[in-house]
Amino acid sequence: MQIRVSIFLKEKIQNPNGHFVLQTSGPVPYGFEVPGLIRYFNAKGQEVRRTRFPSGGNYTSALRQGSFDLSGDRVTILGTNMYNTPSSQEMDPSTTSNSTRKQKQADTTPNPLATEELNLLAKLMGGMEVQKILNVDAGFKVNLLALEQEEEGM
Repeated sequence: MQIRVSIFLKEKIQNPNGHFVLQTSGPVPYGFEVPGLIRYFNAKGQEVRRTRFPSGGNYTSALRQGSFDLSGDRVTILGTNMYNTPSSQEMDPSTTSNSTRKQKQADTTPNPLATEELNLLAKLMGGMEVQKILNVDAGFKVNLLALEQEEEGM
């Protein structure tokens, strides 16, 4: 069964039949090699022969390692918010400037209703009781196990 996801269809990540599109061009992850080379090794682990083949795509090697910081330059759009539609300038990592990153960082203030929304979701999922402790910013808790003891034992 193939499930079609509207945002994947809109972004051309998924075909109308539900299959995902495999890109045959673009940068490969940092530290990886461009496809098109087979290496043969002997029993001692020494390379004895190389064979090149056409990869069928236009791959490039990554120029630098991406940042793992929350607002850092990732060098890729993987792991970013798909629902936030960035402009074409933001999509190109080479045009990303420090002022753009600082502006994005300022926009990442937490939503004060997020905890309440998550608590409502947890209640709808299984009758969770919300506990508020002395005006402290309480998190949320979802228990998917049958007993509280099972959760503590993990």
